[in-house]
Amino acid sequence: RKLEEEGERLAREATKRLQEERDRLARAAEAVEAEKELERECLAEVARVKVQLEEEERLAREEAEVTRQLQEEKDNLARKAVETARRLQEENDRLAKVAEAVEAEEELERERLAEVSRVKVQLEEEER
Repeated sequence: RKLEEEGERLAREATKRLQEERDRLARAAEAVEAEKELERECLAEVARVKVQLEEEERLAREEAEVTRQLQEEKDNLARKAVETARRLQEENDRLAKVAEAVEAEEELERERLAEVSRVKVQLEEEER
């Protein structure tokens, strides 16, 4: 009877230890599963961040290209403006020379008309 009670007690203790070990293993399995889930979430976040960084890099490249094109266009417009200003100055210089020549012609014409008037007056005096 005593051996039977001792056997039952030992069996209960063994069963209790087995249950505790099962509980511990179940908690460990839950912790491992939670770790795996956390790792999956981390990998998903890394993938999202990688996609976002790639998009930001693409946008930065596009922005740099647009900036380069705008600078090129600005430089082209500046060159055209300088060339237009040079041509306008040349045309102004040419027109100033033409105006001087016209003024000289008009002065010569006035002098000729004055000479004609003097000759006319002189001829009229000689006739009298």
